[in-house]
Amino acid sequence: MKKTLALILAAALCAASLCSCAFITFGGDGDAPDTEPAVTAALPDGLERVEYDPAPSVAAARERVNSLPGHKFAKDSFSVAVAPGTSFAPDVELDGYDEALNTRNAIVEKRYGVNCGEFETPLDVMLSDSYSAYLAGLYYADAMLIPQSALGPFAEKGFLLNVYSLPYIDYSREWYFASDVAQGAAGSGAYAVAGTLTDDPSCYYCLYVNDALAGKLGLAIPYDSVREGKWTWDVLLDLTRSGAGIDGGVRVIGAGSASGLVCTVCKSAGGYFMDTGLGKTPAVGFDNGSFAAAFEVLRTLRKGDLAVFDNGETGSAFDAFKGERVLFYADTVGNMTRVSSMGADWRVMPVPKLNAEQDDCVAYLSPDAPVLVTDAGNPHPEDTAYALDALFAATGEYVKAGYSDRLVRTAVNGSAVLDMLDYVYGIKGGRAVYDFCDMYGATYPALKSAVSEGIWEAAGGDGTISDVAASASYTLNWQMARAFPEIKR
Repeated sequence: MKKTLALILAAALCAASLCSCAFITFGGDGDAPDTEPAVTAALPDGLERVEYDPAPSVAAARERVNSLPGHKFAKDSFSVAVAPGTSFAPDVELDGYDEALNTRNAIVEKRYGVNCGEFETPLDVMLSDSYSAYLAGLYYADAMLIPQSALGPFAEKGFLLNVYSLPYIDYSREWYFASDVAQGAAGSGAYAVAGTLTDDPSCYYCLYVNDALAGKLGLAIPYDSVREGKWTWDVLLDLTRSGAGIDGGVRVIGAGSASGLVCTVCKSAGGYFMDTGLGKTPAVGFDNGSFAAAFEVLRTLRKGDLAVFDNGETGSAFDAFKGERVLFYADTVGNMTRVSSMGADWRVMPVPKLNAEQDDCVAYLSPDAPVLVTDAGNPHPEDTAYALDALFAATGEYVKAGYSDRLVRTAVNGSAVLDMLDYVYGIKGGRAVYDFCDMYGATYPALKSAVSEGIWEAAGGDGTISDVAASASYTLNWQMARAFPEIKR
């Protein structure tokens, strides 16, 4: 890791004002700060400086790693292959996010005396080269960070290591997302590790708000409902019903596709479309009360003609949002640079809850969200296990805070955006979920057509979520039984 001082602007909610950005200094090894003077950067209008101290989060991460058992590595390096757009150990620190990742790695390097590094390669090349290396008995990388949507093509090659076979790792530990690890498991195979290390803020879905349109409609953006834990889909719909002129050619929400909107709404309760896990045959699992409530939200949007999507005939949903014909637009945090072309006329809110009793706002994670895999020819699985456990343990809240610096550098237009982003990607309670349908959709297209697309189609009729689940079960369950037979115990 480099020993440079980074200026990091991060989000922090002040007691008496809106969130603003901050200076954060990361020490080279996570222990002592550097002594170079900070360089003051100009901030966009509407941003204020407050002090944000990452030290408690860094110290907690270091304490977690130091509590792990000792291990003698066979070599002095740990290498991760990364797909373009994904980062593990950046060579050049452009912003606070890069610096935070290297701080994370430095904590592990100091604990175990191993150097962490990455090499980037196109995904198709990674698949081809790693599979060829496996067949030839050659070392490729200790691990690979790939989009969850690529898991199916990698898994069907038959060369990935079952992650439950990695010695020592306990996926019930706080730094793993146990239910999301189970989403990468089916039949006898479990190939994807998910947790703090893979938790990429850019892949979180959020709702962008056309601030100028809200003003014309006489609508106040309900930030307080988020802070009070009351931001739900019903609040969103009630808000738009009260807007003057909302029926005059203005749509409530836009998205790149109907499938993306379905996932955004349905995932807001934190559930999964498929019931899966190690030793289980995946089966349709969305016939329950949470999905029934989400289905009714989608039905309101569908029957009221309140949603718009990218369409070859009608054009881009984002263009409609930008042109003040759509109030909310569902997209990822990583696409904020696109939205920033609107200047000051937009804001951000987390995906609403399905009900106010939920603890957190839950974001749908895009198919690009990374998961970690390793090949079965790995010559040192013990090293991989110890390194991964330490890296996941060392990834603390300070990493997401550092991501705010990237957004300030590239897109953010005000403190209100930074405030809401804390609720989007978890600093103040938000979280996200991976999904089996995204992981294996490239290999089994019916996981999309029978589930998310099927739900949207059914929302235009009079059926129930149980009817949709029954239809999807008829299409999918036999296919899953053939592909992922249950382990007999």
